[in-house]
Amino acid sequence: MDAHSDFLVIDDDDINNFVCKLLIKGITGTDNVKAFTSPEKGIEYIENEYTKSDHKRKTLVLLDINMPCLSGWEVLKIFDKFSETVKKQFSIYILSSCIRETEIAKILANKYAKGCIEKPLTSEKLSELMLGLSAN
Repeated sequence: MDAHSDFLVIDDDDINNFVCKLLIKGITGTDNVKAFTSPEKGIEYIENEYTKSDHKRKTLVLLDINMPCLSGWEVLKIFDKFSETVKKQFSIYILSSCIRETEIAKILANKYAKGCIEKPLTSEKLSELMLGLSAN
């Protein structure tokens, strides 16, 4: 798998998004981190940026499941409607504070969710994730 050069965080929690951006920048050295507290804005960004034919960068998405207006599950349903060209640019990981065994099974059964990370994101968890992605 190619190295991920872009990062998206979609979570309704401003503090979590700030922490994720800091950790991603600290671990990867990139400034290519976009964070959205509105899942609709995150989807809109994907639609506007990734449907362009010249956009071919690998992107890691950290997606919260439990959001008030549009849940992470609903985001994944909308994501399913994008073209294969768009979808193959993404590695989506669920980032949630409440991950029950039943939710883990549902996450792992979703064809777009590559795995789940329990909040809070730490440098250790992110480093392990990045190491796993680079090994694939």
